[in-house]
Amino acid sequence: MYSRKVLLVLDDVDDIGQLEALAGEPTWFKRGSRIIITTRDEQVLKAHQVKFIHDVSMLSITRGSNLPLF
Repeated sequence: MYSRKVLLVLDDVDDIGQLEALAGEPTWFKRGSRIIITTRDEQVLKAHQVKFIHDVSMLSITRGSNLPLF
């Protein structure tokens, strides 16, 4: 995949082995590629030396309220 730009989304990663198997080295992907990783364990990201970590707070949805999709 080093010859193509990719958008890779890895959801609910909970083990460094998963991350290393799917997004091992920056050289695996062409410059300009983006990798989005969701996890509840920030240590997984730190162990993989992820450069940009954005902490998102949980949504608070009360009973009877709706979350608009569009």
